[in-house]
Amino acid sequence: MLQVHSKTHTPFIDFRTLKTRDIPHQHFAAEIHFEPPHEDTQRVWLTPADLAQARLAFHTDQPLSPAAQHILDYLKAHGPSPTKALTRSADTCTPEQVRSAVYRLVRIGIIERTNEGSKGTPAIYGLV
Repeated sequence: MLQVHSKTHTPFIDFRTLKTRDIPHQHFAAEIHFEPPHEDTQRVWLTPADLAQARLAFHTDQPLSPAAQHILDYLKAHGPSPTKALTRSADTCTPEQVRSAVYRLVRIGIIERTNEGSKGTPAIYGLV
C-alpha cells in the first residue's frame, strides 16, 4: 500500500509505503510538471525530487535559511555528523544560526539524531 501526500502550494509529492511484502519500506518524493494546454491535450509528468527539499516544502512556506541549506548540503556530502562539525564548517552563517536550524530541521522531520542522547554525549545528526 502506498501513501501519497501533496499540498497545493508546492509541486512536490511525497510517497511512502505503508504495507509491503517482499521489499523494505520506501520513502521518496517526486516533482510534478504541467505543460500548458495545447488544443485539447495537456502533458503532466513526474521527475525524481530530493526528499529533504520536498519535506521542507510541506512544512513551511518560507525559503530555506542559509544555515539550514548548509546543514543539508553538509549531511549529503559527509553523512551523519556531530553538531560541532556542522557549526565549524559553516562559512555563511554563525554557529548559533546552525544550532537553531538543526533544531528546526529535526522538528519538521528532515534530519534526526542518529545516536543515543545522554549527558556529555555529542549529538550526531543525519538525514531522514
